[in-house]
Amino acid sequence: MALGTVIRRVLTAAGYEVEVAADAREARVLAEGLGGRLRLILSDVILPGANGPTIVDELRRASPGVAAMFLMPLQLPPPACSRWLWMWPMSPASSKAALMQLLHAVR
Repeated sequence: MALGTVIRRVLTAAGYEVEVAADAREARVLAEGLGGRLRLILSDVILPGANGPTIVDELRRASPGVAAMFLMPLQLPPPACSRWLWMWPMSPASSKAALMQLLHAVR
């Protein structure tokens, strides 16, 4: 099962609204449409059209204080931009535990 599918299922089952963007441009459009309802950004470190930290910085200008978590493969060095870093692959149980810890932190 793809990581995005696991994330969507866990968050939806926990009662969260989940929007998925295929690239940086789509993320900008979705975030603009959500306005003040944007609470958390889960982003790959590397995205089509931008890198994760750059797009998160852009989205935070419109939604200050929004939490962010970066997803990246285990073999890449971690970025210095976030204390929330989710290294994958992870088991579904570990993925759910990591998501719940993050969501508890941003409430």
